[in-house]
Amino acid sequence: MSLIAPLFLFGFLALVIPWWLHRISTDDPPQQEFGSSMLLEQQQTVSSKHTRLRYWPLLSLRTLAIALLALLFAEPVFQRLKVFTEEATRHLVVVDTSLSQGHTERWQRTIETANSIIDNIPAGDEVSVIAASDSLQQTAVEDYTVATARAQISALQPDTFRLEFSRFTRAITAAVNSITTPVEVHFVSDMQRSAMPERFSDLAIPGIQELHLYSTAATDDANTSVTAVVDEYADNLADVSVLVQNHSTEPVIRELAINSTAQRKTVEVAGGSRTLVAFESVDTSNAGGQLTVTLSPGDALAIDDTYTVAIPDGERSEVSVVTGIRASVANTYVTAALESDPRYRAREVAGDTISANEAGATLIVPDASTLTDRATTRLQDFVNNGGSALVIAGSDPHSTNMRSLLGVSGNLTQQTDVSGNPLPAAKVTTTDATQPLVKGLASDWRALSVQRKLSISAPGDDTVILATDDGSPLLIERTTGNGRLLILTTALDPSWSNLALEPLFVAFVVRSVEYLQGETTANPYRAIGESINLPPGAQLLNESGESLRDISDLTGSSRYTFTEPGVYTIKSVSGNRYLSVNTDPQESAIQPIDDTLIEQWKNLTADNVGNVAGQNVNDPPGSSGNAAPTDTRSIWYWILLLLAFTMLVESLYSHRHLWVKRGA
Repeated sequence: MSLIAPLFLFGFLALVIPWWLHRISTDDPPQQEFGSSMLLEQQQTVSSKHTRLRYWPLLSLRTLAIALLALLFAEPVFQRLKVFTEEATRHLVVVDTSLSQGHTERWQRTIETANSIIDNIPAGDEVSVIAASDSLQQTAVEDYTVATARAQISALQPDTFRLEFSRFTRAITAAVNSITTPVEVHFVSDMQRSAMPERFSDLAIPGIQELHLYSTAATDDANTSVTAVVDEYADNLADVSVLVQNHSTEPVIRELAINSTAQRKTVEVAGGSRTLVAFESVDTSNAGGQLTVTLSPGDALAIDDTYTVAIPDGERSEVSVVTGIRASVANTYVTAALESDPRYRAREVAGDTISANEAGATLIVPDASTLTDRATTRLQDFVNNGGSALVIAGSDPHSTNMRSLLGVSGNLTQQTDVSGNPLPAAKVTTTDATQPLVKGLASDWRALSVQRKLSISAPGDDTVILATDDGSPLLIERTTGNGRLLILTTALDPSWSNLALEPLFVAFVVRSVEYLQGETTANPYRAIGESINLPPGAQLLNESGESLRDISDLTGSSRYTFTEPGVYTIKSVSGNRYLSVNTDPQESAIQPIDDTLIEQWKNLTADNVGNVAGQNVNDPPGSSGNAAPTDTRSIWYWILLLLAFTMLVESLYSHRHLWVKRGA
């Protein structure tokens, strides 16, 4: 809670109340007449030696007020020792149910450990069982008895998701904040090294009395996993690269097979290493659109002994190119550049019919000055609903639709002097050479010559990707509604710039499409638990052809999280895209953290978390000992109330006893 409002109120009352009390006590008494001889009467001389400190209660009150004010700004806390409280403790038994726990021996040890914890819960305490994987799963029934906890543990099963310890600690911290009784956390896990965060301080769980960690990993646990990618595909023949990883210390010999065909290979992998195996010209004519690589014999973690990859259909993905009210050579330039890449094919779409169902998720406007009023409105609606577009300035700078759409703020920027004589062309400066549209092409952009461009003032939320040496934007990224725009402020006309005539133009168009399509097409290999953004008009189908997106969601963008392995299809008017979804390879790495690190994690409490902030898990802090568990509480609000009461008493006391006598 912020101290600003309470301190402001306190300061106001501390000033107003004494002032008001002073004002009501300053009435002068009636004037009295006296003779002038009174001035000659003998008076006692006051000596400083005879002075003494008076009004001790008032001094004490004022000293207390100053001390309380200092404490208020210090925001002290107190630690309530568990041994001095009679409150029942809530024991949170958190069981790791991530994919790696599917290892047969580990899961058996996990269940035995969890039941042992419950058997040792002190009488009168509460217990609750929580399953931890990509999120925390807790029963909605508020029954914290031992019998209920045993039933909950017996119902647990490992899932296919990944567990990150930093996500677990954040979720537990949020859960603890809603519990009013003291809390102890018992975490039963295989303590995977791959689940550790970069910063050791991210493992702290403030607000709990004690953290108990139980590792179910054993030194002889072994696991071998497999992943694969399709390198080349043509004429129903595929070249496949298979990676076999041995996560144990002993060497293993395994046999690889693809779709149970005659193509089999035996591979030997040394302990703690990996081996790459190549399969060439795999027949996919009867594969049904996917290849499944199998590792045999299987091991105790069977789920990662198979890996499924989608077979590309070899078709080009269509990208919509918008046509306007008149033919433009810019459309020819864009189409040629786009189709020079074997992955894409241009598809002409009339500007007046722009929609997610008609144009797909991404489109290109080669000449914005050819758009009609209707086309401009439909383009704006398309982007607001989650679509993305590359919009290039048109050769007619006076087009009102283009100026409104792009936010043209001034007249056309022309490189001529006051007499109309051409000036040297503007050169391009890069603002961020790591940006995907610029990376590796910075020198090519700087070699570009720009004679004319639109004057666009980029708002604060726009990103200027490229600018010319006079400081004006050349390429802008703009977020509009739920979608994105890339705006090129010069036209594809030789009198404007030489961009369309340079080899750079092909890379610019292709990279723009890749950038705008983003995560939808950039990576065809996904892990369970990952999410994907589905653009407007795109449908997501599982292996059975069942739609996973409600028809009502097609008008806008939405996200989908993969929960099952398999091959998924993103279907849109632009064509089909295939995604291979498998288990997360990091969950296959079953190596645990060492016992020393586990002990240091136990001792990482709210008392010492500040001492390890920013440290890497490979350089953990020293042990802080086995201090008594505490419940740390802030008490600043109690100090604030006591300070306000003290100031009120001080004001009343001084008003009552410190009369200023005004005699005759």
